[in-house]
Amino acid sequence: MNCLSKLNTKTFVAASLLAGAGVTFASVGIAKGYNLSPLETYIIESFAQEQIDGFINSGATTLFESPKIFYITPRALARQVKTDLSGAQKKYLGNYGIVKSFVSKTNKDKTRVQFDIPKPDYTLDLHLAKNADPDLAKEVSPGERHGFYCQITSVDKSSAVLSGCLPLRQFASLKRKQIEALIHRYLAGEKVLDPNLPTYAMMAYMAVVSARLLPRDSVCRRTVEDEIIFTDADRRLCNQEVADLWQRADSNPKFDKTMDNVVEELTKHGVDVSMINQAASSLD
Repeated sequence: MNCLSKLNTKTFVAASLLAGAGVTFASVGIAKGYNLSPLETYIIESFAQEQIDGFINSGATTLFESPKIFYITPRALARQVKTDLSGAQKKYLGNYGIVKSFVSKTNKDKTRVQFDIPKPDYTLDLHLAKNADPDLAKEVSPGERHGFYCQITSVDKSSAVLSGCLPLRQFASLKRKQIEALIHRYLAGEKVLDPNLPTYAMMAYMAVVSARLLPRDSVCRRTVEDEIIFTDADRRLCNQEVADLWQRADSNPKFDKTMDNVVEELTKHGVDVSMINQAASSLD
């Protein structure tokens, strides 16, 4: 299920269920940390993948607002530059963004990629980062559509330079691991200073609840038990299964009690569950 303007449909359901169940959030005790099961970890991976896919495909998610990552449409950027160069420079220079378009040309070793935008005529000159995955870079060829995560380092009337670029598949993998690491730190009882922490907290909470309610023969469980390497397609199937689970929450008599139990257990392990409440409140 694709991300919506705030978190996603599952989270709206979770927020309403939290309110309806009258879940209270106790003060945090001594931090001991909550250890995720393999299934809980995998569901969190699926949630993180959903957020990243939503942004790469449409620019829709809250996780890329603080700090801001721009979803750059090349033609829209070209038009803005032609009409308001200083405004475009103020908005983009030094910031990061995702850009996708058809490749016009590359250099021989695939460390530079050029997007030529017609009507209005404009060029995006992309310089790949030193740590860009060479195998992914080799896949980039003129005439094909590719996407990159870059820093915007120069904007003028006829062209823009984007530096430190990573292929989107590499960016997605790194970002997912970053999200997972922050969630693990949060569940370990660490004080995490991140503007997206309430979102991460809700993702963790929903993963723990979901793992306890998924049936024995669920897609998520079978994948964790049977597979060694998880693919993006695997994660999307699991995410859809979890979305369906939450959509049917009202008809599941175990849901309210499970949510209460998870809040109590997280609190007992020193997890700051007030962050979950904050995420739910932001959706009201």
